[in-house]
Amino acid sequence: MQKMIEMEIAGVRRRLPLYQVDEETYEAVFIAFNDVTLTQNAARTLLEQVPDFDCILTEETQGVPLAFEMSRQAGLKRYIVARKQAKAHMDDVVAIQIEGKEDVPLNVRKLYLSQEDALYLKGKRVLLVDDCVLHGKTMYALDQLVDALGGYVAGMATILVQEGAPDLPDLLALGRVPVFDVASVQAVPLEPVGLVYAEAIDEEGADE
Repeated sequence: MQKMIEMEIAGVRRRLPLYQVDEETYEAVFIAFNDVTLTQNAARTLLEQVPDFDCILTEETQGVPLAFEMSRQAGLKRYIVARKQAKAHMDDVVAIQIEGKEDVPLNVRKLYLSQEDALYLKGKRVLLVDDCVLHGKTMYALDQLVDALGGYVAGMATILVQEGAPDLPDLLALGRVPVFDVASVQAVPLEPVGLVYAEAIDEEGADE
C-alpha cells in the first residue's frame, strides 16, 4: 500500500506517490518519462509561454521526452542532449567542466557532447528543458555548458519544480511538486501500489 496525492498537471490528473525523505518530511515523486499524454500537453503549454529560442538542450535521461516533444511541436529538426559520460559512438567528444557553488552542490562534474552538437550550440538562443527541477543542479550545469560553448540561454522550462528548490528567475514551470510534514501525510489514505496514474481529464487535448 502506498500513500498518494492527486494533482492536475498540464490539464490531466495524475496520482503521485509520497515517500518519506526524513523524520519530518514526505515528498511527492513525479516521473513523466512514460506518460505520453502529459508530455504532449506539457510541451504545448510550455511552448505557449517560453521566450523565442533556436534550439532545446536537456541532460540525459529524464528530460529527453519533453525536449523531443517540444522540439517536434516547435517544428525543429534537432535537439541536443548533454551526456553524463562519454559514449563510444561520440566522435571528437567535447567535455565541459562544471563548477559547483555552495548552494548548488553538483553530482555531475563534467558534461559531454559530440563536437557536432557543441558547434551547433555556438551563437544559438538555447532553451534549457527538464521534466522536473528538484534542486536546480541540472539547470545550473546546462547553463554553464551553454556559456562555455558560446551560446545564449534564452530561458528554462520544466513541468514541475519542487517546493523549496533554489530560485531560478528564468525558470518557467507549470506547477510545484508538493512537500508535506508527517502530520499532514497521516491523513492521506493508503492506496494499492501501482495506481500511480489516474485517468486524463481531457485526452482529446493531447497532440496527435
